[in-house]
This record gives sequence, C-alpha cells and structure tokens, in this order.
Amino acid sequence: MHDEQRQQRLQTALQQLELQQQVEENLYDKQRRQSIKEAMHASQDEAIIQGADVCITTDSSYRAAALQRLKNLHDTYFYKRISIYNKPFKDENQFQQHVISILNMLSPWLYYIRQEAKTRSGIPDIVICLNGRFVAFELKDDIGDTSAQQNKNLNKINDACGIGIKLRTIKQVFQALYACFGIIDF
Repeated sequence: MHDEQRQQRLQTALQQLELQQQVEENLYDKQRRQSIKEAMHASQDEAIIQGADVCITTDSSYRAAALQRLKNLHDTYFYKRISIYNKPFKDENQFQQHVISILNMLSPWLYYIRQEAKTRSGIPDIVICLNGRFVAFELKDDIGDTSAQQNKNLNKINDACGIGIKLRTIKQVFQALYACFGIIDF
C-alpha cells in the first residue's frame, strides 16, 4: 500500500510539474512577444540588446525528463540496492562514487571538487546545477562530521537560496535531489 501511495504522489507531482511548466511557457511566450514588440520601436542596436535579455527560458521537457530519471534511479536504489539505501557508508570515497554516478545520470553539468593541497578549505565535495538550482553536497561517512568552515559555507549557500547540505546516506541524496524539484514528501 505504501508503494502505491508513493507512486501516486510521484505521478501527481509529475502532473503538477507539467502543468506548471505549460503555464510558465505560455507566460514566457507572452512576455517575449511583448518585449520583441517593444524592442521593434527602439533602435536596431537596442533591439538586439533587449532581445538577448529575453532569451532566458526554462526547458520544461528537460525538467520533466530529469524528474522521471530521478524517479527511476530512486526506484532502482530503493528496490534493488536497499542494503545501501538507508545506511551510512563506512568509506566516504565509496559513498562519493555512488553519488557521482547518480548525479551523472541526472545532470549534464556536474562539478566534483577533488581535494588537493591547494584546495580552499570548507568547499563542498560536490557542486551541481540541477533544475535551475545551485546545489552543494558535503559527503560524510558514518563517523565524519563537518568542520566549522564547511558549516559556514553550507549556510552561505542556503542563505543565497541554494541548497547546501551534509549527506550520509543515499536516501538523503534522493531527498535533496527531489527538493530541487520542489518535492519534499516522496
């Protein structure tokens, strides 16, 4: 029963997201047409500049596809890899490899911070842009904890409306990724 409810909530969330994206696209098209109309009354140089300002769009098909990939990945980990889904990892590098493989399947843009002697302290392990959200993950094993500098940087990211979070389990990774799509309860 729990799985059916979960599936139903995810389906409802997908439908709501698609509807929201259609509304956003219609609003975007209307605003773009208005901006172009206004730009036509300006000089040619100004029209080029104003046209460039309007070309920011959200690709709804990308968001829907990414959310579907996220759902499929979550199902894979929840049903086929349940042994590691809810358990903190004993080795941070192994946890990091799992998270990176999940993120590579979701996002075309991923930046992994390789810790070296010259790396500034407190920088999160993984920085990603997903669904238009800036996301930073600080990955920890079962006994590790974040330093004061890491906590400070995660708080700065959250204050700037990004998502900065310390993670220990695959379940927490999926919770953070769903939060990028505005889904809190999954």
